[in-house]
Amino acid sequence: MLTLERLDQKAWRFQSDWPLGADTHLDEALDLMAAGKLGKAEKLLRDVLVVCPDHIDVWHHLALVLEEMGDSLLSYACTREAVRLGLNAIPKEFSWLTSLLEWSVLDNRPFLRAYHTLGLYLLEHGRADEALEVLSRLLAVSPNDNLGVRYLLLECHLTQEDWRAAIHLANRYSEDTSPSFSYSKVIALLGLNEDAYARECLQEAVLQHPRVARELSKLRHIRPKSSIPGTMIAGGEDEAFSYWERNKAHWTKDSRAYELLLELRRG
Repeated sequence: MLTLERLDQKAWRFQSDWPLGADTHLDEALDLMAAGKLGKAEKLLRDVLVVCPDHIDVWHHLALVLEEMGDSLLSYACTREAVRLGLNAIPKEFSWLTSLLEWSVLDNRPFLRAYHTLGLYLLEHGRADEALEVLSRLLAVSPNDNLGVRYLLLECHLTQEDWRAAIHLANRYSEDTSPSFSYSKVIALLGLNEDAYARECLQEAVLQHPRVARELSKLRHIRPKSSIPGTMIAGGEDEAFSYWERNKAHWTKDSRAYELLLELRRG
């Protein structure tokens, strides 16, 4: 049975009574996934669910396997089930505004991962309003943000053209100088007609992340080959392409942001 128990005034932890062998089989399934043996991994994960139908991490990884195998609809259903199990375990005393589900508490990670995956799915499928609720909750209960929820939440605000919320989030993580914040803040500032400050921020962004500036300026975008599949190099061409790919709607050739970027690059 899955429950959520209070650790102190704010902190909570998921508790379960799954059989010891369940996590061993999960680890075996992860090894199969890493080896590309998705069919065998799927079967093993389904077998574990027969014994432990409320194992969030098994549902989550089954969703990942199914997505990799091309069954996006069933993958989404598995993610929904993982999240449902977690939400159902949360008692009424828990507050999404003041309680904490810290990543440092290992037992919290399965739910946090599954909820993050749901938020990402909703955002990528044009359901920004639903994604906003999920991502805002996640960032509130896990403010250290080991999963990078703030980047998705920023995308959400930009998609909804909530420029002030985007600026507020950027200021909250003012020490984050990643492309997601340094370039996207410019979009929000232009949306608020703060052109002078937007120019200043964009100049700094170009200096910090020149490869992103070059990628955004291109007429044709080609996905670079990663030297280490499944990873992204900070400051690399793959990071630059990833930023463009996720934010290209705001950097179209007729956008004010794009025009400002070209103006700055021309000197």
